[in-house]
Amino acid sequence: MVYFFVKQFRVELELNYAKTMSKLSVKLMKAAQKGVGSIQKAWLVIGKEMEADGQAHRCIANSLEDDIVKPLKNLQETHCRIKKTVECNVTKTPNTPT
Repeated sequence: MVYFFVKQFRVELELNYAKTMSKLSVKLMKAAQKGVGSIQKAWLVIGKEMEADGQAHRCIANSLEDDIVKPLKNLQETHCRIKKTVECNVTKTPNTPT
């Protein structure tokens, strides 16, 4: 199930991006507090937008995980259980020539 691993990796990337944007936003807004005038206001707006962007990516990651990754993981686990049961039944069946 390569698709499952790709989507799981995408979720991790989105969460990492969101975390990085939030950290940058905090640093930028802290630095902007020392500024003056319209430049300060512009940097504060940029910082808030970076935080909003990070939050959007966090939501994307959560949606991907809830709507795609978890159902695929459940499907894979169910498939493995069924496969194991079938393989066990096949090995228990005596070989009879036909």
